[in-house]
Amino acid sequence: MFSEKLSLEMNLPLNLTGKVVKGFGRGSRELGIPTANIEFEKVKDLILENGVYYGLCQINVDKRCANYLIAEKKSFFKQQKDILVSKVFMMCCNLGYNPFYNNKEKSLEVHVIEDIGMDLYDCSMNVLICDKIRDEQNFDSLDALINAIHNDIQITKEKLCSPEWSKVWKNENFLVLDSVDVF
Repeated sequence: MFSEKLSLEMNLPLNLTGKVVKGFGRGSRELGIPTANIEFEKVKDLILENGVYYGLCQINVDKRCANYLIAEKKSFFKQQKDILVSKVFMMCCNLGYNPFYNNKEKSLEVHVIEDIGMDLYDCSMNVLICDKIRDEQNFDSLDALINAIHNDIQITKEKLCSPEWSKVWKNENFLVLDSVDVF
């Protein structure tokens, strides 16, 4: 692993797969913007500047625990080997320490743009970070933070609907890996 940070151009797009774990619960409860927190072990050594990024994601569900999870969401998933894999979703994410909340550990919080209406804890998520929207920053108020996140979501939609990215995320097999790291 390099001791110095590589330029963003060399690191993006960046693909990682990690388990969705419980965070602080602020995304849904306090911000009204649910997030999937990727396990710390997958995030701690990322060679990427802290900030807000746009990209794509897919949800992987082990078939043994999928029945209760996808009863109403069958159209989101298809079977690949012993795993149910979702369609590709647009996402924006924050990588860093969330200075508004003064977090002590680095985190990757993924907001799936489409309202999928399901709990993702213990699922695995493939995340493709495409490009940076802005640096991580602190805010004077919760409202300012929420407004910035809504702006990030709008930028994500605009960027991913461009011709070069829309053909990628509309390909349902784009992020499906040959050897999915599920758990």
